[in-house]
Amino acid sequence: MENSSEYKQFLSFINASTREKMDGYKLNIFENIYEWERDELEDIIWERFNNESNIELACYLPQLKKYDGIEALQNKLSECAIPSRESRMIAKVLYNSTGKDCYLDIFKENYEKSKENLYIIVTELYYCKPGKKMFDMLCDIYLNCNEELAVNSAAWGIFFYIKGIDPNITLTEKIKYIPIVNMLTECEKTQRMEQLKKLKNGIM
Repeated sequence: MENSSEYKQFLSFINASTREKMDGYKLNIFENIYEWERDELEDIIWERFNNESNIELACYLPQLKKYDGIEALQNKLSECAIPSRESRMIAKVLYNSTGKDCYLDIFKENYEKSKENLYIIVTELYYCKPGKKMFDMLCDIYLNCNEELAVNSAAWGIFFYIKGIDPNITLTEKIKYIPIVNMLTECEKTQRMEQLKKLKNGIM
């Protein structure tokens, strides 16, 4: 029997450039292939992740049936340098899969050790599964950070969390919320706590 189109497409993404991989990976790949293809695909994902360090495949490890994907992710995380994009990618998958707050500490450590582009770390943080610790971390950054872009990212994350909005909204949808987020970011640092309280109390 011929392989499914989803299976073939997934293999082409694995063999493509990094940018194409990021654009092409589908998290629900196992739902769209034949059952008989699953064993082989799991072997490929396992091999590429462990022996070729294809970190882009991290999101599939928790879905594997033949292998202990969580343990493999934990082992790989222990090898990652911090700060690094790889450490945050793996920590995000582990946090989203297990719900254990300890993996958010990787984001905190990345943030504390990074000297530039803090906003990237903050943005990656608020794309994690919503939770109290994540929210508390965003609030701490918003209230205390001096980097404008990082404060802006934290404000967006706080807004999404309080309003219960999925951060993966379209740009058109996001634009209508800009005035509210600007109220959080365009105030003096000493006024941030007051603005945060207003948002929490539904005044904004």
